Amino acid sequence: MYPDAELKRLEMYKTALRLRIAIRRLEISLAAAEVERPIVWLDKVVAVWRKLRPLAQFAAIPVALFLKRTLLRNTGIFGTLLRWGPAVFGAGKLFAAMRRSPTAG
Repeated sequence: MYPDAELKRLEMYKTALRLRIAIRRLEISLAAAEVERPIVWLDKVVAVWRKLRPLAQFAAIPVALFLKRTLLRNTGIFGTLLRWGPAVFGAGKLFAAMRRSPTAG
């Protein structure tokens, strides 16, 4: 059916093709490992944050008060802005929302 030389040539081609496929698979797996490394790191960071989040929420107010007392003791205008800034910002948001809402009547 096929001459012996052509069968040998096809066999060599098939072997070379399998070798190229194996090399390509190895290259792709190495590239996937490089891409996966930052994703794994981010996943670990998210897992740690999920474990620490309740503690962080519980400790946020005391830590903020301690830092305010120690770091911002004699800050003058900066301390005043920190004290009244959230209230002024909230009032500004309220007035902006009132201006955007349609008037009654």
